[in-house]
Amino acid sequence: MVTDNPSIIMDDFADLQDDMVADLAARTTWPGQDAVAVCVLDTGANRAHPLLEPALAPEDQHTIDLAWGVSDHHFQGHGSGMAGLSLHGDLT
Repeated sequence: MVTDNPSIIMDDFADLQDDMVADLAARTTWPGQDAVAVCVLDTGANRAHPLLEPALAPEDQHTIDLAWGVSDHHFQGHGSGMAGLSLHGDLT
């Protein structure tokens, strides 16, 4: 079974990722105030990411321990990836 593999973007075109993200963000129709809410229990989310910021209000980010903060603190951005998956689906 053959499946799509994002390695060509992740590896071969790594220097173009920022431009691709900016292009996709510019073409995205963002949800309004009536959007469905999703709870992601993870390492926080990076609101500075162009594919998350328009849909994630600062007042909607929470933490159990204030010392952790709400910004993604996993070294590979795990919580941001989960938030993106919840918002956009699998972009592969």
